[in-house]
Amino acid sequence: MHGLILAEFESFVVSSLGRKAWARVMGAGVGQRRYRRDTTYPDAEVAVLLATAARVGRVSPNTLLERFGEHLAAPLLSLLPGSLPSEWRTLDVLAHVDSGIHSILRQSDPASNPPRLRCYAVYGSTAVIEYDSPRRLCALAIGVARGVAKHFSEELEIEQLRCMHRGADTCLLTFRVIGSPVRGAFESVKKTHSFVTQQVGTDGCMVLVAAPGALEAAPHPDPEFVLPPG
Repeated sequence: MHGLILAEFESFVVSSLGRKAWARVMGAGVGQRRYRRDTTYPDAEVAVLLATAARVGRVSPNTLLERFGEHLAAPLLSLLPGSLPSEWRTLDVLAHVDSGIHSILRQSDPASNPPRLRCYAVYGSTAVIEYDSPRRLCALAIGVARGVAKHFSEELEIEQLRCMHRGADTCLLTFRVIGSPVRGAFESVKKTHSFVTQQVGTDGCMVLVAAPGALEAAPHPDPEFVLPPG
């Protein structure tokens, strides 16, 4: 894993649990070291740190990861060169994480292997994003998304439609900005099953188009927003 993530994890643990707690985390077989932001570290070491910090903090690993993700959002946003477009908000950033932040991490260290995030649709107040990583740290991605929303003074409703921890090949998540009136079309098509996809743009973001008849029963059908198959 990229050293930036581990350096920020130390900062997170120290700020939330204290310096003595970090010493206990490091004493669980990892040894005393300072994590460098320009170095990649073994995933097994990361797993030990996460599990130990969860025990020290008396929280579940997923709760720890989500809280750390919120902390991590600001450092990740700072990686982007220049300023974000003035019209961008939470969903715009989430739709471009893979082609922006993760691309920078891969260029700085190809061995860091950040997760692949595929944006399937951004419609009104909702984005549908697929998470794919052998580390299966989807809870961290959820936390980062919440941290990005805080940056824009927004709040997210997040639903996990499938998860690698429940046997799926990838995780599929929906992110909806709370307070937006756009919702009927999204909820009306969640239970449909027949879809075809259409690639748009050059940054990996896709819009999915419903197969004929897929939305006939929907009370507020909108053929420009449906979920991916699976």
